[in-house]
Amino acid sequence: VSTQSTGSSGINAEYGEYTPELSLFDLAQVRLLHGWVIDPQDTVLAGLVSDLSYNQLVEKAMTLSSSTDTKEVSESLILKDHLESSQLTVHGICEINSLLRSGDIVVLFRNNHFNTVTKNNDRLYVLVTDIGWAEERFVVWETLENTCNSSFFVDGVFESAAVKNTTQTTTTNDEEYALSLGLQISEEEQQEQQRLWDEAKTSQLRRNSKADDKSSRSNHQKDKKKNDSLCSLM
Repeated sequence: VSTQSTGSSGINAEYGEYTPELSLFDLAQVRLLHGWVIDPQDTVLAGLVSDLSYNQLVEKAMTLSSSTDTKEVSESLILKDHLESSQLTVHGICEINSLLRSGDIVVLFRNNHFNTVTKNNDRLYVLVTDIGWAEERFVVWETLENTCNSSFFVDGVFESAAVKNTTQTTTTNDEEYALSLGLQISEEEQQEQQRLWDEAKTSQLRRNSKADDKSSRSNHQKDKKKNDSLCSLM
């Protein structure tokens, strides 16, 4: 599990890119983690990602998507799904759980949000900070066990919390609930991802254009030489 994160906030996470913003956590001696970790059993995705940076992956996905090879196009879709995911995997959660000791408190970076995470009795918990739960004084922590939004709340001593506002505890696809828990990709991140895709696409188009120009010039020179040869024979 890396101490870095990927996103538009200046923190560049999973792919080993240190940024100046991380020094703030170093000064405060706070551990910054992420859970966007590829399961090594997913050999296809692991092979595609390798040790590339986030921006390099975006560019690679764009390059593969413009290929005429069906295998490369399929690989581009795999990369795009990974890049547009919720920046958390089950394998990543397991890695964090194995890394922490009971009572440890760290910061988890996910979807351009910083979450306070702790471990208690082999289970991970995220500190509940959303204003929507301000009136629920027994709601302190939320379990972090999977990426499917299925979780439950506990109080300050990690006992099951009695929640009055039952409409907010429904772990379905309810959009408002997802927003209240910060599990939906932020608008800024979507814009940043779109910007990166556009930049990579523009870069790829420029390279293709240069290649076409070079090929055109080469063909023109060949035609000119051919015409010159014919003229000399005449």
